[in-house]
This record gives sequence, C-alpha cells and structure tokens, in this order.
Amino acid sequence: MSLISIVKKIILIFLVAGIAVFGFFIFGKKINLGQNYQNLSQNPTNFPTGELTKLLDLRSNSKSDFYQTNLKCQIPVKYSIGYFDPRFGISRQEFLTAIDKASAIWESGTGKKLFEYDPNGPLKINLVFDARQEDTSILKIVGTEITADQNNYNALKNEYDSTISNYNTESSKYADLKSQYNQAYQQYDNLSQQYGQQLQNLNSQIDYWNSQGGAPPKEYDKLITEENSLNSLYSRLEDQKQVANRLADQVNQEQSAVNDLASQVNNLAGILNRLADKMNLQINKYDSVQTDIGTSFTQGLYHYDSETGAEINIYQFYDQNNDLVIVLAHELGHALGLGHVSDPQSIMYYLMGKQEFKLTREDLLAFKK
Repeated sequence: MSLISIVKKIILIFLVAGIAVFGFFIFGKKINLGQNYQNLSQNPTNFPTGELTKLLDLRSNSKSDFYQTNLKCQIPVKYSIGYFDPRFGISRQEFLTAIDKASAIWESGTGKKLFEYDPNGPLKINLVFDARQEDTSILKIVGTEITADQNNYNALKNEYDSTISNYNTESSKYADLKSQYNQAYQQYDNLSQQYGQQLQNLNSQIDYWNSQGGAPPKEYDKLITEENSLNSLYSRLEDQKQVANRLADQVNQEQSAVNDLASQVNNLAGILNRLADKMNLQINKYDSVQTDIGTSFTQGLYHYDSETGAEINIYQFYDQNNDLVIVLAHELGHALGLGHVSDPQSIMYYLMGKQEFKLTREDLLAFKK
C-alpha cells in the first residue's frame, strides 16, 4: 500500500468521525429539546428559560381567561386597588377592609396565607359603577334587596305591584283633592266677585250722599246695614281663601308624592325588565352555567388577560359589610383557579344568596384539587 493510499484512508476516517460527531450534536440536541417539551408539565423549573418562553408562545397565541390561568402558584397572591369609582359611596379604606374580610374567609378555612395587599400587586381589584349598582341604589330607596333568581324576581315583582297600587291610590287621592281645590277656588272667586260688586255699590252710594251734604237717617242706616253685610261677606271670603290655600298645599304635596311613586314605578319596571332578560339568559345557558363566568354571579368578575394581567371587577353590592365581602370572596376563589360548585351555601356557588362568611366542604374540596 502506497503512502498516498494510507493518507487518503486516514483523511476519510477523520471525515466520517467528524460527520458522526456533528450529527450526534445536532440530533442529540433536538432529542433533548423534545424531552424537555414532554417533561415540562411534570417539572417546569428544569426547562431552559428561553425554551420555556417559546413553548408558552406556542401553547397560547391568544388571550386566556380564568379557566386557563390562575394565581395559585403565586401564593400569597399580592393584590392592589385599581380603578375605584366613588359613586358606590364607600372609601378606599372601607374597600380594602372588605377585601381583607374576604381574604380571611379563605385563609381561616384553609389555614394558609393566600392573599397579601401590595400597592403594586399584580392582581388589580377594581370598583366599577354601572347599571347594576344604579339599580341597587334605587332598590335601597324602596327598601328592597334583589339577586338574580326566581324567588327574588317574584319579590321585586310584588314590590312593583305594591308600588303601582300605592301610585293608583295616591293618584286617586290627588284627583279628589284637586277637585276639592277647584270647587273651593271657584267659591272663593264667586265670593270675591260678589264682594267686589257690593263694595263698588256701597262706595258709589257713599260718594253720592257725600255730594249731597250727607245721607238722611233712613239712608244712613241702610248704608250701615250694607257695610255690615259687606264685612260679613269679606270674612267669608277670607275663610274661603284659607280653605283654598290649604287645599292647594295638599294638592302640591300629593302631586309630589304621586311623582315620586311614578318615578319608582318606572325604575322598578326597568329593573324588572333587565332582571327578566338576565334570568332568560341564565335559563338559555343553564347547561353551561357551571363553567360560564358572569352569566349568573354578575356582581363581580375575575378575568385574566395575557397582556394586562389578572383583575377582579366589582360591579354590584347591596351592603358593604355583607354582600361586598361575599362577592369579593367569590371572585378571589376564581383568582385561585376555582370554578363553581353545586352547594348553594358555598362561596363558589354560581348565585349569591345563602352564603355565610365561611368555606363549605365543597369550597375546600375545590381548593384542594
């Protein structure tokens, strides 16, 4: 074998080895990358940071909601106050106190520190005023509390019917008082015209007899009698004036009461219509109500957006020491990744109504999943 042949063989061996090493490096890295993708759900902390970002981008190219993203892995969840509408009539400190009470429901039930206030916390809790709280404010005026279920709808309908009845009664009373006033005013007007005419006649007679140098005794007595009669008529006129003025005041007061009732009737009618529409929506989506945020528990809403982050919007509460705390506790549960449960007394039940300031067995089971 020539020296040239030996050299060619050595070069060929090194070339093949180089290709093998290079191929192993390339394909080996791909294999490891695939294994990392496969094992991410079991141990995401072992995944290279850059590749984790790529994977998340591949898995979610759109915005996500509560069912895809929760904050349970960030315990304690740090929250802050975001948008705050003063039309609810509570201070920021009172709002923070309510959030603290809602957090305590979960923390006392689970024995864990789950939430922590931080002025820059990523979970924004907003107080958003819209038609829901406007309706609630109206209901406070008429002394009625309402939530979105059939029993409460019927209660509000009874309130509406009662208000209609009161309106009709007051309207009838107003019409009767107005009729009395019109009659009293007509009598006053007649007496006023009569008094004016008699006064004019008496003054004409007095002027005549004064021009004659005085009235004879018989005519003088007649003038005195007419003057007494005129004074009596004036007294009747003043009495009738007081009657008419008193009735006018009653008519004005009754008209104000009727106007207030008419406003309440219109407001209640609007609330009933909106509530009926919402209940129809619930009926139409009953099969998916357990997994559809906002169709039932509309006093608040938890939402996660991949761009803006996590937030809780509070739209409605009747009482800041009770309803507001329950609504906040419900939405904080969603922030922890919990869905709705079937027990009506649970914080995570899809309707607000029978909850107390404590977790039920179903709430705890949902938390442990």
